Amino acid sequence: MVKQPLGDPETPYTREVQHVTSMSTAPWFEFNVRAQPHHTDFGGIVWHGHYIAWMEAARVDVLRQIGMPFETFVAADINLVVVDLNLRYRRPVSMGEEIVVLERPLVPQSVRLPWEYEIRSRDREILHVSATLTLAPVDGSGKLYRRHPQMLADAYDRIQQGNGM
Repeated sequence: MVKQPLGDPETPYTREVQHVTSMSTAPWFEFNVRAQPHHTDFGGIVWHGHYIAWMEAARVDVLRQIGMPFETFVAADINLVVVDLNLRYRRPVSMGEEIVVLERPLVPQSVRLPWEYEIRSRDREILHVSATLTLAPVDGSGKLYRRHPQMLADAYDRIQQGNGM
């Protein structure tokens, strides 16, 4: 007896999961990376956790580009914590490969701030990772803000419009 994979027997379990297309009109921001030896395993393939670190570095860089470095938020007792993270690994990145982390904000969901990411080859032809990430603002004690502090609301508006780039 041949065992069928779980799920719809008509659909191969290796099928490509479709990336949810956002309705965002915000511009994509770019953050360039070269996969270094310390990013990889012994086979020269980037360890999966580095993609998340690159996404965070890209997000912090956008704040710097609009003239609101991350440190200013921390000094104002506004911390942005990850409350949701979804990644779809599509193709590995190899040592020495140059990639670009593309990111853009999505429409805020109450106090939550969602972002969309694509990690692609430098020429944009190969999609390595697609992801969504949601942040929430908390104070130094971990208490969730009920609404966005004005500084954060201003920064997110500027990012969504592409101002300051």
